[in-house]
Amino acid sequence: MAANEMSFHPGFLILAEMQARGWSAIRMAREMGATDRYVRALIAERVALTDVMAERVGLAFGTSAELWQNLAKAWREKGGGS
Repeated sequence: MAANEMSFHPGFLILAEMQARGWSAIRMAREMGATDRYVRALIAERVALTDVMAERVGLAFGTSAELWQNLAKAWREKGGGS
């Protein structure tokens, strides 16, 4: 990874987007068809974002699944989540 590239857990950006929209973990869970327990663990960076959940996040936020998959991949390549 180049020195000017940043990598962070996808939960960091998911939380920021939730806050910008005024969404609670319960609302996000409902939007993506997950449990609020999973959403809370994700935004606390305790669980990885799977491809399936990346698709659901993309649908909830109106973005591509690839955006979230790429963030998760960059995080893993940096050594996060190992």
